[in-house]
Amino acid sequence: MLKQAQDLLNHSNWQDTVVFLEQQGCQLYYDKDDLEEDLETLALVQENS
Repeated sequence: MLKQAQDLLNHSNWQDTVVFLEQQGCQLYYDKDDLEEDLETLALVQENS
């Protein structure tokens, strides 16, 4: 996935892409706990809609 971002941003190396993404506040690592938290948030949003 990082390679795709690198290509879209026209960066010549992955380090530049990582720096750019960090500056934009992007989360670089996503694990099972993050997924579960996002699913809980989605359920709450759907309940309140």
